[in-house]
Amino acid sequence: IKKVEGVKYAGELSLMPDSAKYKDKLIAINYQDKDVNKMREYSDMIDGRFSENENEIVLSQSLVEENNLKLGDKIDIEFGNRVVDGEKIAATATFTNKEVFSSDHSQVYKLVGIYEDVYNKYSKVNYGLVEKNDINLGRTVVKFDSFEEAYENRATIQNKFSEVLGKNVNIIFDDGLINYYGLEDPLSQKIMRKGSMVVAVLGMIGLFIFFVKNIFQVWGLKKIRELSIYKSIGSTDFQIYKLLLKEAVLISILPILIGHIFGFAIFYKIYLDMQRAQAVNVKLLHPSLALSMIIILISLVIVLFAITAPAKKISKINIIDGIRGNIKFSNAKKKRSAKIWEELRINNLASIKSQRYISAVGIIIISVFIIVIDISTYYRDFAYFDDGYNITVDFYSKENKLPQVLDQISKDIPNKKSYISREKFVQVENNLDFSKEFKEKEIDKILKKKMKRYESETLEGFIVALNDKAFRDLGGKKGEFILYNKVQEDPYFPISKAKKITYFNNPSKIDIRLEDDSKTSLKISKNIYDLKDYDQGIMPFYVKIYTDFDTYFKFIKESASETYHNYPFKLKMKVREDEVENIKAYIETSIKDVVSPDEMFDITTSKEMKKAHKEDLETLKIIVMGFAFIILALNITNGYSSINLSLMSRKKEIGSLYSCGMDMDQLKTTYQKEFISEQVKSFILSIFVSLVVMSVISIFSPSLSLEIMLRYYNYWFFIIFSIAVYAINISIYHFSLKRILSRPTIDLIRTI
Repeated sequence: IKKVEGVKYAGELSLMPDSAKYKDKLIAINYQDKDVNKMREYSDMIDGRFSENENEIVLSQSLVEENNLKLGDKIDIEFGNRVVDGEKIAATATFTNKEVFSSDHSQVYKLVGIYEDVYNKYSKVNYGLVEKNDINLGRTVVKFDSFEEAYENRATIQNKFSEVLGKNVNIIFDDGLINYYGLEDPLSQKIMRKGSMVVAVLGMIGLFIFFVKNIFQVWGLKKIRELSIYKSIGSTDFQIYKLLLKEAVLISILPILIGHIFGFAIFYKIYLDMQRAQAVNVKLLHPSLALSMIIILISLVIVLFAITAPAKKISKINIIDGIRGNIKFSNAKKKRSAKIWEELRINNLASIKSQRYISAVGIIIISVFIIVIDISTYYRDFAYFDDGYNITVDFYSKENKLPQVLDQISKDIPNKKSYISREKFVQVENNLDFSKEFKEKEIDKILKKKMKRYESETLEGFIVALNDKAFRDLGGKKGEFILYNKVQEDPYFPISKAKKITYFNNPSKIDIRLEDDSKTSLKISKNIYDLKDYDQGIMPFYVKIYTDFDTYFKFIKESASETYHNYPFKLKMKVREDEVENIKAYIETSIKDVVSPDEMFDITTSKEMKKAHKEDLETLKIIVMGFAFIILALNITNGYSSINLSLMSRKKEIGSLYSCGMDMDQLKTTYQKEFISEQVKSFILSIFVSLVVMSVISIFSPSLSLEIMLRYYNYWFFIIFSIAVYAINISIYHFSLKRILSRPTIDLIRTI
């Protein structure tokens, strides 16, 4: 396989782990070769590395911590078989008190890596990983130089693989990567994604040029006398221009290097916060010299572009004007007006407007980041549904009967409400008559577009088995199938808040397809429109058909679907909040007493689910807060520069008005009102641009309507950030103006 062009690595993973023990702890020993080690370099490794020979091992974090092990320790691992009633069981089977471990040999390993806990914690099986290059039964995995190119040419690559191996093979491309790269998205969406990346990069470069330009212009004007003297002794405009460029680059190198190092420190801090927020461990990427050089080079290019325009303007200032301080960047003729303040405003409009746009830029950037977070929050919330139960038990079993232990637990534990269910996925033939309300709201057109996009001819559905009491509460009788005949009015609205309308026009029969593509029909005895306490949240357009457990198992047997056991029995309970942890421990003990090796269970509390739901966006929020801090700092420095640049160009105007007898307080009040007016306009502009951005996104993304984006927008963060920016800008303007007004009038008129 490695001989095929485009293949970077080709390795092998074990399919069946070996049973092993360390002291009294069970371990499922897995195997992978060197190429897989390279492919999984940035996996769930917490510390250390993968094994590089057959005498090294990687173990689960919990096993390492429980036994106070550390990297480099030599440990003796026993290999053998796990046996229950004389029969060998799988290495990953759930531990029970009935099993015996039959040891046949042991081997000493050096602990070289600590891995995330992989197996279900209730199975009492730990993870072990050893390098082995002669895996008897394994799965071949391949990494291509370019996943996108390989997927595009998958037919050709499959033929080449078959050719070099001498037999027909089937390549399965990872669904997660297909979705990540958007390889099955429409062409317009692909162009949009690539275009948005280019625009984002160029936009960030343009943004920093915009921020840095004013700072350099003020810096250059502070040197105007010195530069004018150089010109008076023969220096050309081009020499002055080169001098400014050279000095700007030299004084920027040290801050760029410091900033780069500081950036890595911030990155590391964000990395640590990510781990705390998400409770996961991610291998930290090491600094890249090549990447650092590219970033520093881009930073210097930004400086060069930022200084170019101010340097050209400053180099062309007349010698006498430069020495005297008559700074004029424009030769435009002055305009007249009957009102003096209107005339001053018209002739200084460029300087005045700059205050508006400079303040708005930072606010708009943060607003865009808020929109990004809001979109992520929407997608996180879309499928989240709090059903009011605070304990959920998932019990996986191959037996086609209701586990008695779940029924017994629900009876033994005092609870406010509880029920047991099990779902089975089916495909529903799209031959049902939609309700009048469904058609009037044109939801059928949305459904048609969705099915066309995913190249589907059927609706997604579930047959749901309920315990007898729950099924009776919904109005069902033994042996019946009843249809929940409701659907979301807006399929893009979060399911927990969506309004429901009637789905179908009272169907009496539903045709379905099973996993093996066989077809069957279900007689619908009743349509229901309220799930009462048994609603687990239904995704848009899903079809839910309910029945009792006996009928469910009969259907499974008759349809020959008993080989598909991916769906757990689910016990949901509502108990007193202060009893949740005790009841959880009781449930664990009760199930352990009866669980068989080929069964598995998991217990989740609502507190754990809410925590996971809440922490899902913590990383993104941390990053945005970091950007907000940087933008705020840039706004302060750029605001200071632009405000002082504006006031420097109006010093003579201020001095002249003061010399004509205008009151100082009146001058201060008038200029500050003018500045505050521009800040208000800036705020309005920021709101307008934010609405435009949201509108554009809603046009190109059908799932993100303007209503949803407005509902999820974080107004408080936007307002607080805006107040911070404008308060700082007004303070800078106030003290800068005060400093100018405190100088003698003659200095304002004659000097810069």
